[in-house]
Amino acid sequence: MKKSAVPPSSTPSPPSGTAGAPVEQRSAMAGTFLFIFKNVIGWLLILASPVLGITVPGPGGIPVFLIGFALVTFPGKRRLTSRVMRGRGVRVGPGPFTFICALFSVLLTIGLVLLGLHYWNKATFDEYREQFDQYLPVALAGIVAFGAISFPVTWVVFRAAEAIANWFIRKIPWIRRKMRPWLKAKGIDLLPARRKRIADGAGQSMVVENQEIIEFDKGLATLPARTWKWLQPWLRRMLTVGITLYIVAKMFAPLQASWNVTRVQLQQMSMLRFVLASAMFAFFLLAFRALVWRHILKSFGHALPCGAAVRIWSTSELARYLPGAIWQVIGRVMLVKPYGVTGSICSTTQILELCIFLMANVLVASAAWLYYGAKVAEESRAWFYTAIALVPLLAVILHPRIFYSVVNFVLARIKKPAIVQRLRGKRLLVVLVWTIVGLLWQSLAVYFIAQRPLGLKIDWLWMIAGAYSLAWCAGFLAFWAPGGIGVREIVFVAAMGVMLPESVRDQPPFNDDVVRTGVLVGLGLLLRLWSVLGELLLASIAYTWDYRGAIGLARPYSATASTAPRIGPATPPATPME
Repeated sequence: MKKSAVPPSSTPSPPSGTAGAPVEQRSAMAGTFLFIFKNVIGWLLILASPVLGITVPGPGGIPVFLIGFALVTFPGKRRLTSRVMRGRGVRVGPGPFTFICALFSVLLTIGLVLLGLHYWNKATFDEYREQFDQYLPVALAGIVAFGAISFPVTWVVFRAAEAIANWFIRKIPWIRRKMRPWLKAKGIDLLPARRKRIADGAGQSMVVENQEIIEFDKGLATLPARTWKWLQPWLRRMLTVGITLYIVAKMFAPLQASWNVTRVQLQQMSMLRFVLASAMFAFFLLAFRALVWRHILKSFGHALPCGAAVRIWSTSELARYLPGAIWQVIGRVMLVKPYGVTGSICSTTQILELCIFLMANVLVASAAWLYYGAKVAEESRAWFYTAIALVPLLAVILHPRIFYSVVNFVLARIKKPAIVQRLRGKRLLVVLVWTIVGLLWQSLAVYFIAQRPLGLKIDWLWMIAGAYSLAWCAGFLAFWAPGGIGVREIVFVAAMGVMLPESVRDQPPFNDDVVRTGVLVGLGLLLRLWSVLGELLLASIAYTWDYRGAIGLARPYSATASTAPRIGPATPPATPME
């Protein structure tokens, strides 16, 4: 059946090499990359097919060879394929056939001689030197005889292989007639039309030569891209889990090796101290994190009730333990939306809060390490240098003119209203100083946990502050680890291993490197449990504090700075808050 020509105005069929993808304005670089990529993959499959044919039971290498042959590009490929598809056999002339057989016989003989020399070592040669000199003419005659015999054998084998191959080729037209309708139904066009009419860039139709031997419809042509898009998040999750498991396994090795001594050291910390430290951390999250975010949000013109602000903040913080850092942002946006706060303002305040907190941790860690002399462990050196580099970068980013200019530029690009009310420079500096004070309070809570197992003095509080702040920065920057799991602990262990005073390092059991590392790993795991317990404690307090909002009894309202919040029956009827 004769195909109708494609009109100039319609969507043309793809030219050679695009394999059924819709024709778009492709750049020359993209076309060149696709051409090279296809040929590299094709030749790799062709070269791998003989190996698969030997190792895989059955005709394992044949499908791989056919796929590779379809991908590569070389002159005459379509003509050769068309000849085979029509059942026209291959006949090699007497001259080339004789040359091939002779060459194969010579190569086979040389290979046999090299194989014999490989197993005939010098010791054997010295032992049978006389016999070797005696039988050397016989060996040479045997080699010549083997070469002479291999030539007719090769001739017969190659002629038989040629006859068998031609027999299979003559069956291919029948196979093609049976398979082609099925392939068409699946979107695969085997040996498509050689010439096709397409529309050029000026809208004029033109006839092009199609050198492809196989083409796919749009669904199959976009299958690799769709498969890769589907696999990307799963590969990212697998990589995240793999890195985390590797770090945990690396940490548990010294802990397991020194568990008997480590357990005794960790038992010196009482449960009362651990609970008190967790309560101190919950207070830190309340006064220096959640209420700081509420203060920033109020500066943007939205005064949330304290209970609602703490509940929303604590819930979104717990969401960071889920795979994918987006849940922390989306969760806060969704929870604060009933209070009249737009997503752009919520995201901006969250970014500003995190930048201020990161800046405070960087300043504390840098000051502590520089005071100590910057003797950074190899495991945490990269994180320390990164923290030092972040000081001027964060100082520039947090400048109100730069920060709000960038934010308003992004909002304008996504067609959102610009931010007018904002946290000013002096208040921002006050918030930064307040956050640094909070980090010292947090360090005191960490000191209560680490003091007895390590035998630390209160004078070494700066050491705890620097190590834990650096560990938090590492966990925050490790985007692949949910909540910085694993990264924060291993950096804390490395930092404390360097910063421990000599008076502690020289006394038993810490004079043993394995025991010292095991105790620090145990402390790192306890600190993870301590932080999670503090976060859960704050969330429990917040949900008890704002139970009406948590169960949806409160009514949404516009939480502007000039309007006092109204919760309860006095508010006008509206939809539930959550």
